[in-house]
Amino acid sequence: MRFITGLLIFLFFVISCHYTVKSQHLYNFPRDTIAILLFDNISNDITAESMLRDMFYKGLRAKGWNVLDNSYVDEKLRSIGITDGGQLNSVSIKKLKELLGVKYLCYGTINDFKLQNIGYVINKVVELNIKIVDTDDEKVVFDETGIGRDFKVFLKSDEAKKAFIEYNALKLVENVIKRPLYNESKKAVDTILFKIP
Repeated sequence: MRFITGLLIFLFFVISCHYTVKSQHLYNFPRDTIAILLFDNISNDITAESMLRDMFYKGLRAKGWNVLDNSYVDEKLRSIGITDGGQLNSVSIKKLKELLGVKYLCYGTINDFKLQNIGYVINKVVELNIKIVDTDDEKVVFDETGIGRDFKVFLKSDEAKKAFIEYNALKLVENVIKRPLYNESKKAVDTILFKIP
């Protein structure tokens, strides 16, 4: 039994230590007016887009950026028939610049937003990609992905049962207050905001 427990711990350690080394970019572009466009939500959670977009909006404002209000941006986008981030590819950057009158456009893609609770394993993941485009030359000046993750393994049945109940109750409360995976979302957003000048 000790051998199996030790083996499980070793495997968990090896799996959890897997990481990808990305080259570090130093971004240096001047702050100016920016519009945070609707995020493209590839995940299965319909509440993810508004929460992550709002977090990113508040974070950019806190860094001193001149950010157009999201409701204003949404209104302008609706005027040309855009109601979802996945539709933004059908509109040129030039058209969005004319519509919003900003120096930068912020595109977001929610690649993952999930809570998996399968008894002995709890896996919470939020993955957000942000691209900022300069509307003058249409070049991408910023492109980063932030990931917030919480992964737990329970080896004892009693611990697993307790965790299963606690995490389901937590998920219910987070869904009721419309803030699912808040800590993981905050970590993903903060990782990106840290790299923005």
